[in-house]
Amino acid sequence: MKEINLIGAPSDYGASKQGARMGPNGLRVAGIKNSLETLGLSVKDLGDVSGPFTDWQPVKNGYRHLSEISEWCQSLSKQVHESLSQNGFPLIMGGDHSLAIGSIAGVHHYCQMVDKDLHVVWIDAHADYNTATSSLSGNLHGMPVAVLTGEGPSDLTDLGDKTPLLNQYDITQVGIRSVDKNEKSRLTESRLKVCDMGYIDQQGMAKAIKEFIEPLKQKNTHIHVSFDVDAMDDTLVPGTGTPEPGGLTYRDARQL
Repeated sequence: MKEINLIGAPSDYGASKQGARMGPNGLRVAGIKNSLETLGLSVKDLGDVSGPFTDWQPVKNGYRHLSEISEWCQSLSKQVHESLSQNGFPLIMGGDHSLAIGSIAGVHHYCQMVDKDLHVVWIDAHADYNTATSSLSGNLHGMPVAVLTGEGPSDLTDLGDKTPLLNQYDITQVGIRSVDKNEKSRLTESRLKVCDMGYIDQQGMAKAIKEFIEPLKQKNTHIHVSFDVDAMDDTLVPGTGTPEPGGLTYRDARQL
């Protein structure tokens, strides 16, 4: 069994509100290591990756904190790749969701080395498919899916070993229920696979898993899960900076 490597990424520069940087230590204080070990798993805490800490800045050229987020993502990419290369199972504790650009870049590099396809299961209330022109805020936590599929600033789109890192059909989105107007048009025209909350409410999580997730279980496919806590119903995650009603229940999430 692979050793789980806890990796903290305490950055919230991509978010609309400060506070997500406290996530890694919050999870540690809550006992995440002990909880996993209770399940019979081997766990090693690798500490936090490093990155810049600066004063909160306004949007510049369509993006907020682009250089800071780029540095955080580079650092995270290296740590994730190292964990996988040493037969570890990296469990990244954020931090806001712009950090997924870094974690997935690291996973992609590993997949290239071992000749595996990469598929990302993106569990989130939001599609995160904005660009600088469609975003209402300039916050990069709303753009990682676009960046990973080649749309965005070169500081981030060129972070991995190829551009784009992923094709649109290499991402399955689950739990989506809050999409900006311009983003919705982009999403409709894309090849992203979307299992939104409407489908889950109507068909149930078991059918959603069978239709969207089980086909990914191919011998040569590495599945990376990127989980944003706001995918959960807002009553269950009062700490998120982007609460959305009508999300996943505890049972939905556990089954998924």
